Amino acid sequence: MAQPTMQQVHVSTTLTQVAVGYANATYIARQVFPIVPVTKDTDQYYIFTKADWFRDEAKAVAPGNGPQESGYSTSTCPYVCIEYGSRVPLPYKVRDNADNVIQPRTRAVRLATDRVELALEIRVATMVTTAGNWTTTASLSSGSLWSADTSDPFSAITTAKAAVRDLIGRDPNTIVMGAKVWDQLAKHPDMVDRLKYTVTGGVPTPQQLGGLFMIDRVLIGAALKNTANEGVAGSYSSIWGKDFWLGYVSANPSLDEPSAGYVFRQGNRIAQWLDEPLRYREVYDVLESTDEVVSAADAGYLIEDAVV
Repeated sequence: MAQPTMQQVHVSTTLTQVAVGYANATYIARQVFPIVPVTKDTDQYYIFTKADWFRDEAKAVAPGNGPQESGYSTSTCPYVCIEYGSRVPLPYKVRDNADNVIQPRTRAVRLATDRVELALEIRVATMVTTAGNWTTTASLSSGSLWSADTSDPFSAITTAKAAVRDLIGRDPNTIVMGAKVWDQLAKHPDMVDRLKYTVTGGVPTPQQLGGLFMIDRVLIGAALKNTANEGVAGSYSSIWGKDFWLGYVSANPSLDEPSAGYVFRQGNRIAQWLDEPLRYREVYDVLESTDEVVSAADAGYLIEDAVV
């Protein structure tokens, strides 16, 4: 693995006040699939039978009789946490020769942590944008893509909202879209016209768009991934792509509340150790054990490739 050389971490100029680092500004995976802390790497979680909770069984009670009995059933589904990790070594000579602005120890931990966060973002985004994971999905025809001014995103989104509500008995509370989708929706003539009396400066915010549909959260997936091998020019692509997802996400994970997905998290740890006597370097490991699951397929609605 490539590491900074002594010359790269020691800048022999007076311009030592600025260090430029590249990393994704925001990750949204933990907001899309809430974290459920667990104590074991493998176990079962309960699924309550939805039909039992919507059955009309509270009937009139005749004098001398008791009410009609009701009940519910459950099933279980396993989760298996897998440990993901990243390691960044720091040779002693590089560490000792680095200027203060480099902060090699801090940067090593940040790099390893970001690697783990990036991997989680990719795993959750892949699950959210896979049509087979959701009960209801939609594909837009070329003339209906939201990058066309004549398209009707308002009707498509209200249809998606109604579809989720009809399946789980509650309105979705979260919208997730790739940055390319947001770029088109924010300037779409239909959206601009509907929000023209509430938007200052002509450009709506994600929250204002959510308010139009009475949806609490609008998350924009802007993170990038580099798919090129080390040592060659980077090849960058959007992790969240051109898809639009709408669903119900539990604010506080609980046994009897549906949520489109969860991240079961057994724990994380950061380890620092000395690689001696052969290599004479510090090593920083960041590890996290998780399993990402779609826990309620009917609580999400995916519109694939919403824009060009």
